[in-house]
Amino acid sequence: NTSNDTLSFLNQKYSNTLCSNNMKLQDELELMQNKVPKVDKSTLLPAEYNINPQLEWCPPGHGDLYTALYSSGKLDELLSQGVKYMFVSNSDNLGATLNLDLLSYFAQKDYNFMMECCMRTEADKKGGHLALRTNDNQLILRESAQCAKDDEKYFQDVNRHKYFNTNNLWIRLDFLKKLMDNKGGFVPLPTILNSKTVDPQQDTTTKVYQLETAMGAAIECFNNSSAVNVGRNRFAPVKKCSDLLLLKSDAYCINNESVLMLNPNIITKKSPIIALDDKKYKLIQQLDVCTRYGIPSLKNCQKLTIKGDVWLSSNNIFEGIVNIINDSNEPKRLPSGTYKDTTIDLTSSNGLGPLRPYVTTTTPYSDQKPGTSGLRKKTKVFENQSNYLHNFVQSTLNAINSTVISGKTTNILEDGALVIGGDGRYYNKEAIQIIIKIAVANGIKRIIIGKDGLLSTPAVSSIIREKGPIWQSAFGGFILTASHNPGGPNEDFGIKYNVSNGGPAPDNLTNEIYNISKTITSYKICNDFPTIDIHAEGNVNITPNSITCTKITRDNHGNVVNKNTTTTSIGSNNKNENIDVLPTVSIQVVSSTSIYISLLKTIFDFDKIRILMNRSDFSFVYDCMHGVQGPYVAAFMNEMNGCTDRNFMIHGIPSETFGGIHADPNLTYAYELCEMMGVDKKGNAMNVPDDNGQSNGNLNDVTGMINDNTHIPVIGVAADGDADRNMILGRHFFVTPSDSLAIIAAHANIIPYFIHHGGLKTVARSMPTSGAVDIVAKRNNLHLFETPTGWKYFGNVMDSKTLFNSMNYSPILCGEESFGTGSDHVREKDGLWAVLAWLSILAHYNSNPNKPLVHIRDIVMKHWEKYGRNYYSRYDYEGVSTENAKTVMETMKNDIKNGKYTKGMKYGSFELSKAEDFTYVDPIDHSIARNQGLIFTFTDNSRIIFRLSGTAGSGATIRMYIEKYESRVNELTHQAADALKEIINIALDISQIPIITGMKAPTVIT
Repeated sequence: NTSNDTLSFLNQKYSNTLCSNNMKLQDELELMQNKVPKVDKSTLLPAEYNINPQLEWCPPGHGDLYTALYSSGKLDELLSQGVKYMFVSNSDNLGATLNLDLLSYFAQKDYNFMMECCMRTEADKKGGHLALRTNDNQLILRESAQCAKDDEKYFQDVNRHKYFNTNNLWIRLDFLKKLMDNKGGFVPLPTILNSKTVDPQQDTTTKVYQLETAMGAAIECFNNSSAVNVGRNRFAPVKKCSDLLLLKSDAYCINNESVLMLNPNIITKKSPIIALDDKKYKLIQQLDVCTRYGIPSLKNCQKLTIKGDVWLSSNNIFEGIVNIINDSNEPKRLPSGTYKDTTIDLTSSNGLGPLRPYVTTTTPYSDQKPGTSGLRKKTKVFENQSNYLHNFVQSTLNAINSTVISGKTTNILEDGALVIGGDGRYYNKEAIQIIIKIAVANGIKRIIIGKDGLLSTPAVSSIIREKGPIWQSAFGGFILTASHNPGGPNEDFGIKYNVSNGGPAPDNLTNEIYNISKTITSYKICNDFPTIDIHAEGNVNITPNSITCTKITRDNHGNVVNKNTTTTSIGSNNKNENIDVLPTVSIQVVSSTSIYISLLKTIFDFDKIRILMNRSDFSFVYDCMHGVQGPYVAAFMNEMNGCTDRNFMIHGIPSETFGGIHADPNLTYAYELCEMMGVDKKGNAMNVPDDNGQSNGNLNDVTGMINDNTHIPVIGVAADGDADRNMILGRHFFVTPSDSLAIIAAHANIIPYFIHHGGLKTVARSMPTSGAVDIVAKRNNLHLFETPTGWKYFGNVMDSKTLFNSMNYSPILCGEESFGTGSDHVREKDGLWAVLAWLSILAHYNSNPNKPLVHIRDIVMKHWEKYGRNYYSRYDYEGVSTENAKTVMETMKNDIKNGKYTKGMKYGSFELSKAEDFTYVDPIDHSIARNQGLIFTFTDNSRIIFRLSGTAGSGATIRMYIEKYESRVNELTHQAADALKEIINIALDISQIPIITGMKAPTVIT
């Protein structure tokens, strides 16, 4: 269970040392322990636990060390390398270091086995002790589990049995090998019955025995064994939360040799005794909650006993013998101050009020695996299935605290802010309130919410990255969106988590979220927390005793014109409590647009764009499709001196149902925009009547139509629900996302952001995206990455220097064929960013107002003439049954695996180069992503690709991508459907989609 986390930590912490020794972490540093089934106490049969079958097994105690060494061959390997002595200790003993004096003593005495012991104290009386077997004077180890009930008082008599085992052991490997050879490959250790529950975190689950052995018990198996009495500095275990609290306090310190030791200023020279309530402080997470405001001073404490759930702080100083009691059913705060030789009863004192966390029992779901962009389901699933959203949020918060992210394993929930926002779809507002209450119950003190609950996906990324000083910065955010999927009570809802770099959660975190979600049995929630008014910008500070609300009013230019603050008392509000600082949760409702628009103003030259948009022959339309993009376009238009008759947006008011529109910016669903721009559903030019009902132009003369039809905007763009996607249309002209990426790459160095960073260095595209940008990269000597679909795969390239100390690939331009484009200014694709990039390109070509306007089609044609054209199309088959979709993909996958498709096979005028199941090995962190799509590549670099969409809310979507490269100038202006007709038929014949699915045509063609 700890293998991945341990190896990841060692790789991050000691990568330079380990790499210099050419060590393979898993081979050289890890010895995998065996496992045995837990035994059901009532039946004495192997225990069953269907919720989490992994918990049916347990390690057979640390005595298994010897068997693991022997059976793995590691013992023989060490002996062959000349290794003679082994020092072993419990990993939780922070005082166990390799001591050369003890090694010399062990070697000089020529012992076979030596145990380090310490003098027993009252704190050690329940632990195992060293004894002398009277019939043969052999040293043995007695554990409490081996002690008869009527012998317990003698077992715990520290004067009768003076020494306990630290489990710091010194072993001669040659004698260990000889012993195990003679015993048939094992060390004959006594078996211990350890009583547990099958789920150690749930006391109500089946009672079991864990069959274990203790490695120290081997002392009786060696003829020449011994024990040595060592100081307590060699024994600093962390077996319980009581131990951890002690070691984290000022009772211990780290000396100059990096060794943990008792604070030398302690007068008694004895470690304090800490006795925390086992039920309230059983898990480390419980201790973290109770000490979220700091660790108390224990250096002058003799004994501290806490009964019940008590919150401590760094302002608590304990001296002598102190007892703290809380017999109530809710947590209580211990006031600041010094407590000496006293008993404090907090039972009747004020509780946490609205900050009180409740633990609620729940049932796990097996279908909460996040896709490429989070968890998406029908809204009814989130609304009607009990605790469905609660489970996922709690699983995510648990995973954040247990997963190594960028080499860090810290309780980040306590240290930063959480951002919450979404695209405004149905159920967003209710979900926000639920997430707030769960977040506060899990110790999150600062929450940032977009006004009205609205935040575009790129805006969330920008707030995580840009908001405030470091001490106010966000550790991550929940984005409530199903992106381009429909919204409404009967449509889709989604939730995704973005990490501290502003990007989507990496695979190791989403995998951990999924694993936890399958076994979760409870979640924490502050049921008494007030409902937050997310429609008013301002701050809400909640303490156990009060709610202080500050509401802000702004003018049209964003200036604050009024602040109104009110405070409401809660409960008894006892003024006599000596508390310096009350626990406080701060909720900040921020402008949805200001931080993000401010960032864009540093990236683009708004003055040049403003000049372009004020030209009399320029016009612009933005279809926000009733998603979240409307407020951002309005804010941008305000920067352009407001909207005019020539520059406007449609469907600009966010709607919970997107106004009944399918908010997917493509030729099928953005049909109103396409009609306005003179583009049909296949991306071809079509006539559009003017205000007088006249249709001007010849469809065979697109250039003439563009010049004549001035009633059609120069540029039209569309956004999806969460505003991370974009579609670019010129007058009578459609720009494919792949061409858009390539053209922006070719013109990147006219954008101030890239100029400031020394020019564009790197381009990255998803595998299904056409190779148009590859040609630009090759001609301009840019780094190129081909990744799986999913923006998170671009993240490592963007952060290669800061997170992985690798090559700096920034600035970087990324894109996906699914209408996603962006740069490393944020860690998400960014629809408005792409639009501003195109406006910058148009401004560049139209800097002289006295010359005729250069249109988008002109720019694209010029690009094709220089770089060639990648004819490209995507067929989406939506709503396919899961079974049929699987049949389509698995049939082709098996055929590839079995060698059906071989190099040189002829398909009409096309010759196959290779067929493969795409696997991505990340060049930055070397992680592997398999099963990312099926690729058929032909000798002329044409490609056919098949993959299942990871963003569908229900059913399955099969996506078929077709690409053909053309460099001949006289062949650049065909309609894509005509140029691709032959290879499309080849793709349908290979996949058999119409036959297997029964669908004669795709749902959407792009």
